[in-house]
Amino acid sequence: MDAQEQFEGFLSKYEPGVAAEAKKSLAKLRKLIPNAIEMVYDNYSALLVGFVLACGQARPSYRSR
Repeated sequence: MDAQEQFEGFLSKYEPGVAAEAKKSLAKLRKLIPNAIEMVYDNYSALLVGFVLACGQARPSYRSR
């Protein structure tokens, strides 16, 4: 199972209207920040999608000082 199939599985837990709105919103965000790294967290009561701007070799856990 690839990442997209897994994400579709997460969305299938929600009503079709909610899943459609999520997909629509994600499409807009992907156009606004095309080089961002997407991170998905699936909790028992919520689905979170975060976007991290990739700068050089920075990873999502990278912290600048």
